Amino acid sequence: MRILAGIVLLLGCWVSHAVAAPDCPDFGSMSGLLDYRKRTTARSTGEYYHFNSDVETLRKGQSALLGSDIVFVLRMTPNHARALNALSRLSLREKSPRPEGTEMRTECWLYRAIVFQPDDGTAKMIYGNYLARLGRTQEAFDLLKDAEQLMPGDGNLTYNLGLVYFDLRDYEQARAYAKRAAELGFPLPGLRQKLVKAGQWRE
Repeated sequence: MRILAGIVLLLGCWVSHAVAAPDCPDFGSMSGLLDYRKRTTARSTGEYYHFNSDVETLRKGQSALLGSDIVFVLRMTPNHARALNALSRLSLREKSPRPEGTEMRTECWLYRAIVFQPDDGTAKMIYGNYLARLGRTQEAFDLLKDAEQLMPGDGNLTYNLGLVYFDLRDYEQARAYAKRAAELGFPLPGLRQKLVKAGQWRE
């Protein structure tokens, strides 16, 4: 038991150095839950019954409330990237930390995903992007930098890190990340336009 407790404590330190652990309900045992990266079928992740295109795009719930359908998938597959992203967008759209139909705050579902799989860079990126939208810029930056170590060369992550660098007023890094994102095939103009408007763009 002492060995197990030591492993859990070590894992908790590894996960939480990028973001303070939020005040969440006990997640309970996550033994036997599915790692989204190892999914085999839509049915195995709960998508088949609860996560169609209407739910993912937040048009309407498939069997109940949107929040209920999304978290049904997350209960089974904590790091389900598309469901985490949908829940984040729903929370922001409703301007609610706990959308209707969910039993805990959106941040707790995001934190649960990285506790479940600390090496999942996509889950950390989604969590970081959510915090950035809430104005929690430094926490977002720390999570996105962690994600960058796990998936270097990801254009989406590079672009979003550039946005956070801009919010931190580190314009040199924001420029560098904007250019690198374009080189990686992610040439969205928003970051460049922000830099131009701020008088901080350099070719």
